Amino acid sequence: MEYVKYYWKYIDKQTPVLIFAELDKDRYSMREVDVYSDRHMERLGEDEEYVSDEPYPSNKEIDEMGEFKIFSISKQEFEEVWRHSYFLRRYDGKLSYEWET
Repeated sequence: MEYVKYYWKYIDKQTPVLIFAELDKDRYSMREVDVYSDRHMERLGEDEEYVSDEPYPSNKEIDEMGEFKIFSISKQEFEEVWRHSYFLRRYDGKLSYEWET
């Protein structure tokens, strides 16, 4: 498994600003936690085999899109966010990436 978090340039209140994802060996998302600008979190992947219909592109390809900034994270960091999203449903960490202009 691979674990990532990525910031998404703010679009609107219906779009997550931060996403944590657990990717299988083919880069399909198995579980995700979406964090929104109001800090509420939504969990995906509890009842589905895969969250994503298609595999994630490479981290480099995601970064090159310009609207995302992706980072590899540890399994432990992902699991902490996953558990936190179930019990508290509110994210207390950093919500945005400092985008270069």
